[in-house]
Amino acid sequence: MDKETEQFILPFFSVVIPVYNKEPHINRSISSVLRQTFQDFELIVVNDASTDKSLEEVKKFNDSRIRIFERSMPGPGGYAARNLGIKEAKAKWVVFLDADDEWYKDHLEELSQLIQQFQDSGLVSTSWNEIVAGRSAEANLFRKSTNISKPISINYKEYLKTSIEIDMPFCASSLAIKKKILLSVEGFPEGKARRGGDVDTWLRVMAIARNAAWSPKISAIYHRDSVNMVTKTESFSAKWEKNTIDNLLKDEQDRETRKFLRKYCNKRIVYRYINTRLEGMSPKDRLLPNVFISYLNLKQFLIVLASILPNRALILLNETGHFINHRILKRGQ
Repeated sequence: MDKETEQFILPFFSVVIPVYNKEPHINRSISSVLRQTFQDFELIVVNDASTDKSLEEVKKFNDSRIRIFERSMPGPGGYAARNLGIKEAKAKWVVFLDADDEWYKDHLEELSQLIQQFQDSGLVSTSWNEIVAGRSAEANLFRKSTNISKPISINYKEYLKTSIEIDMPFCASSLAIKKKILLSVEGFPEGKARRGGDVDTWLRVMAIARNAAWSPKISAIYHRDSVNMVTKTESFSAKWEKNTIDNLLKDEQDRETRKFLRKYCNKRIVYRYINTRLEGMSPKDRLLPNVFISYLNLKQFLIVLASILPNRALILLNETGHFINHRILKRGQ
């Protein structure tokens, strides 16, 4: 087969689903892929040495576009499984879906339109709903906090600023990234992170891509109450996230972008530290050596100082910070 013919038959998207003990959810996830209105894709399912019946559930599907790969040992966060999926992907664009999440039927259609409209983007993303059992679906924080009504381009500096001031506009089940960029940043941080590796990867991708496209259209669902969620079982380590920032600072010449990188690091690490403590786990690293002190805001500074306190003190400080922020915002209206 010559290269021209091979290129013609390659799928537009390679969808990658890492699976580790997601038996109750994987049918829902795969079904949402197969019912997409945009059908030009392959589906790569990587069984990350599941010990339940996840693989049996996957094999119930009879579709020639599904390719199943298996790993002999599970990797924390599914990062090694995703990296295997990236390596095996045939398409130019790799799309991710967590095994406990799902898509609305027009998700891939919206991503394909973003790719056509914003051709200089290395990453494209839609918006998503977040669902907790017993509650109504809510749009993600970035989507709720903006009045943007049509797709936009987001450059690297805007991504950092947005993540600091509002929230991150991407999640694992909402985006597509060019395979060549994923390979250039060496994919997900397998062997380095047990938690938080997704966000670290988006940051490294944006540093290379420099431009992304984002749509306010809600086309994915993030389920916050699924079984075997890494955010509920793995503690947080700050060192490797700080190391990513340090490496990006070495290569970044723009002064304002360098400032945003430091502020981004502070927000990211302090936020993850608080959540880890509130979940009753002990962070693996101390805060002080892993933040940029002169770029901390008041609340972050107080949390760093209070990081040696018991959990109840941190909860009180966090609640006080929310109250102060609310009063200041209300006074400014």
